[in-house]
Amino acid sequence: MFVYSIVSTSHISDSSEKITFGDVLYQSNGEEYETEHEAQKAAEAVLIGLDGGKAFNRALESAEIEVIERDITEEGYLYGIEIGYQTIESISKKENLYEMKDMFGGLFTALFHSAYYVAPSEQAFDQLIDFAKICAKKDKEKAEGINNVQH
Repeated sequence: MFVYSIVSTSHISDSSEKITFGDVLYQSNGEEYETEHEAQKAAEAVLIGLDGGKAFNRALESAEIEVIERDITEEGYLYGIEIGYQTIESISKKENLYEMKDMFGGLFTALFHSAYYVAPSEQAFDQLIDFAKICAKKDKEKAEGINNVQH
């Protein structure tokens, strides 16, 4: 997944603003893109529509777009996985009391509700869900590969 930032390449100041080299003028704010090209195009479209104070607008004239690939093994992602598995372990201890599908339905509802709250837009929420599906599929395929080797 890719994200972008629009970064100042100059020092500009006026009576109300001071912008220095390297200041982030705008970033993708949670929106992630499948390819570097998609992120670049999205940043270019945003750059055309940005408008602000005099110094900000002058900084935009020479701003650069930086596209980076997010590493899905970041600390927050790994912490989320750990908490998720602890929750699933807790759920599985109640399996005789409730049906697993009902417990997972409740868990997904709570997670989705929280994700809707955190996501800046419905599109960002959908991208988060797509990202989670991709990661889950990769983890499943990796686990199946390990299990096949052990047999």
